[in-house]
Amino acid sequence: MTVGQLIRELRQARGWSQDKLADAINRQFRTTLTREHVARWERCKVQPGAFYLRCLSAVLDVPLAVFEDDVKRRTFLADAAATAIAPLVAHDLLDAGFAARLGGGPTGEEWEA
Repeated sequence: MTVGQLIRELRQARGWSQDKLADAINRQFRTTLTREHVARWERCKVQPGAFYLRCLSAVLDVPLAVFEDDVKRRTFLADAAATAIAPLVAHDLLDAGFAARLGGGPTGEEWEA
């Protein structure tokens, strides 16, 4: 996976447009990045320099090593997705259990049996 593909996947995972990513970097680091810069990165026409890699790392909340290829990018993305999804699944299970009990579902002893 290229750096451009990684930027696109991380940006899309947040539900951000290229404009929103550029704006987030501009706000935090007082730069003048445009949507076109982000598009060029994502199409691998231009490689972001060291400064912008640090900006991307901070704004997208991922370790800088991910952009520098010190870790396997695909593995990182899978682990990040699992970390984001696990709390939601746990919440849904707890919510369903409480709702069942409040709705006259089985007692604790019946669940154990």
